[in-house]
Amino acid sequence: MSWQDTSYFIILINALIASSLISIYAFTIRTIPGALVLATLCAGVSIWLLGYAFELNSHNLAFAILFSKIQYIGIVSVPVSWLIFSMYCTRNTDFLKHRAFLLVGIMPCITLLLAWTCLLYTSRCV
Repeated sequence: MSWQDTSYFIILINALIASSLISIYAFTIRTIPGALVLATLCAGVSIWLLGYAFELNSHNLAFAILFSKIQYIGIVSVPVSWLIFSMYCTRNTDFLKHRAFLLVGIMPCITLLLAWTCLLYTSRCV
């Protein structure tokens, strides 16, 4: 591992620690409106960063694919939780009460399913 790889890994781990601490703190104050969504957003970022850091540092293709699959859990959760968090920040929570908001979660579920099945197929071909 070269010096550049090590410094990039250190930056990723520091960002992972920061987002994890924010997620834990936001979870402790979950009675405040939007705090639980912020905790979910930061947890998704933490999963994304953890998967990416270990994907970059894995020297085996099977481990790289595994960490890429783990990374996608965070990738698909961030946009939805960011949308919900921005609705809480703008006090526009009327849309959250409608059943139509459940449609927002369909695309991330499909994306996660496709990522896991395509990456599963890729790992069998190699």
